[in-house]
Amino acid sequence: MKLPEELFTSEQVIPKSYLQDYTNKILIIKPSWFKPEYRSPKNQLFLAECGFGCDPSKMGTAVYGQFLIDGERTRIERFDFLGIIADEFVPKWAKEKVNELKNKNN
Repeated sequence: MKLPEELFTSEQVIPKSYLQDYTNKILIIKPSWFKPEYRSPKNQLFLAECGFGCDPSKMGTAVYGQFLIDGERTRIERFDFLGIIADEFVPKWAKEKVNELKNKNN
């Protein structure tokens, strides 16, 4: 699995994606959310699954989901994401992981 070397930035998100629902979308976590030793592009990709934070019209900010790199499930606040990654920037390994997770849940 070839991973990108540079951190994802706001340049790789869908414009104004903060206005969209995050449910079942691949999100980019802000680099500042991580401790320095964990700041890497492979750790930045997160599959949002549920939570009031997925819907921008709700008061809550909790987004529940999992890291694509290892499947670890957690809660991250909506404001800790750069937004939804644009399709052209989704690495092949991440697309495969999402398909794997969808097939596992069906």
